[in-house]
Amino acid sequence: MRIFVFLMVCFSVLSCSPKGQAQNSKIDSLKSIYAESKKQRAEIDYNLAYEYVDFDLGKALIHSSRAKHFYQSAHDTINLIRSGVLEALVLRRMERMDSSLSIINSVVPLARRLEQWVELCKLLRGKSLIFLYRDNHELALKYSFEALEIAENISDTSQQCVLLNNIGLSFFRLGAVDRAIQYYEKALSLYPKPNEITLLTNASHAYSQKGNFEVSLRLVKLAKSISESSFEVLEAFGTHYHHKRSLDSAAYYYLRAYHVSETSGRTRNQAVLAMLLADINMDLENIDLARHYLSLADTALSHESFNAERLYMYRRYIRLFKTIRDNRMVERFQRRYIDLRDSLTNGDALDKVIQEEIEFNQRKNLSKIKNQSSVIEAKEVMIMNRNRLISFLILTFVLLIIIIYLLRRQFLFKRRINILLDRQVRDRTMEIERVYNLQRANLVELREQNVRQTKSDREFVSRIEGVAQLADRSETVAECREYVRVMKNIVNQHHKIPDKE
Repeated sequence: MRIFVFLMVCFSVLSCSPKGQAQNSKIDSLKSIYAESKKQRAEIDYNLAYEYVDFDLGKALIHSSRAKHFYQSAHDTINLIRSGVLEALVLRRMERMDSSLSIINSVVPLARRLEQWVELCKLLRGKSLIFLYRDNHELALKYSFEALEIAENISDTSQQCVLLNNIGLSFFRLGAVDRAIQYYEKALSLYPKPNEITLLTNASHAYSQKGNFEVSLRLVKLAKSISESSFEVLEAFGTHYHHKRSLDSAAYYYLRAYHVSETSGRTRNQAVLAMLLADINMDLENIDLARHYLSLADTALSHESFNAERLYMYRRYIRLFKTIRDNRMVERFQRRYIDLRDSLTNGDALDKVIQEEIEFNQRKNLSKIKNQSSVIEAKEVMIMNRNRLISFLILTFVLLIIIIYLLRRQFLFKRRINILLDRQVRDRTMEIERVYNLQRANLVELREQNVRQTKSDREFVSRIEGVAQLADRSETVAECREYVRVMKNIVNQHHKIPDKE
């Protein structure tokens, strides 16, 4: 009773969380738009279904079906594919596998024809999960590897992470734990901080089974930091403590996970958790409680064909009846277990799954070889073009050197000519300057001569005038003749001196 009250308190707290309030407000806003608008009802139905898919599968199915029928009547193929993907997801979570598979088979050809690779990858992933839950691991791996190939081609890291997780889960359910861990590690390496709760919890299950409890606890705590109320996280905690033989803690987490899965309507998980609780109660020697949980698991699986879960349930029944020494019931469930196991042929299934993995790796290697061949051809073309470019550059360089040589030669020739011309000009200039200086000197000399001549002429005139005046004042003819003779001498001297100079 205390546990039940505690769970009710937890559920009430989770329903009042900020995330739940934000989701409810978003749903209310979509509903108000839905009531006002008629043209966008299909898109609003799709968004409502997307919001309801995590906590109310019934309403999610109603809205996704409405959107799908509208797009189908409107011949809107792309949106029909989107709504088909969502409706198939809802039906798969409601564990209506046949209906989900029917929708997937009808939508896959459209997605292939229109090359909607993201939606096709989701459809193939859903198809692989259906066959995984039906323990048809050969088909599950076939579609998982096909979807993984598409996800790698479109570089969708998120889809690659989910698909590697599904492949690892297939190997884990077949008992190949080491191979499952390899795929889980590949998926975990795609993100520095993985945000896929399912991947973290599945990897935690595998590490718990291998006895690596440190890694298991680290992964489940990381999943808890993303969502504390998820039944997957609670189940992973229970598995961790179960393998660690902390049975009380394991029973606590299994019981919480059981109630969460019961609330969300997940029948398969509910049955698995009921069987785990029965297993723990048998370890604790609570036989009546163990039988009660096994009956709950039997009821949950009565209308479904989850063969792996049935095998697990038959093993728990055999253990239970061996404990109470009911040999008749032990033989009865042993026959059921052997018949179901022989019909499944898990040993052959593991070989077929490994063959699928080999074929996928071969296809992947062939695609890599083709890509490498194309890369090599591209490199060869690039090398040829590079060689052509190098040859062209070398030829251009040689021509450039020749042109530079010719230009330099012409430059030197012109420079020599210019030097000769400069010399001639300089000589001619010097000659002109010499002639100019000489003429200037002659001119100066002539000017000085003129000055001297002018001075002597003045003196001559003054002397002549002086003698003439004396001759005029002479009283006798002899004196006058004497003055005339003096004047002649002055004239002769005047004309003689310039000649001597």
